[in-house]
Amino acid sequence: MDMGLFGNRLKELRGNKSQINTVKEILEKTGISLTAQTLGRYEKGDYKHKPDIEILAALAEYYNVSADYLLGRTDITVTCEYPGWFKEVRIKALEESIEKHKKSLADHLSCIDKLTEELNALRWEGKENDKQENQARSV
Repeated sequence: MDMGLFGNRLKELRGNKSQINTVKEILEKTGISLTAQTLGRYEKGDYKHKPDIEILAALAEYYNVSADYLLGRTDITVTCEYPGWFKEVRIKALEESIEKHKKSLADHLSCIDKLTEELNALRWEGKENDKQENQARSV
């Protein structure tokens, strides 16, 4: 990992913001633990202080770039979005899955209704048997 390039890219992305404001924003938006001192070390390219994967991912997300860009593996700064056709395929698959689960749920609810009817019938039958036994004893 080229910490010098990593640091330069972080500085470039931060622009004119102070480190304190940047750290506060990053903490608010990502929930990672980061101090202005640590961010400063990253920006200086300090080889002793390398970000862990969670911090790298959070910084990439916060600045809306890829981790590969921050690491110097690419000069492309934009992150990839799903192409439109992929979204449509994914939407169709999710809709089909929802319908399948709705049908399955409806089948389960129907089964529960039938079981409840059977249980109620057995309870009613049991109460009727108890009545007849009580009447027979009282005679």
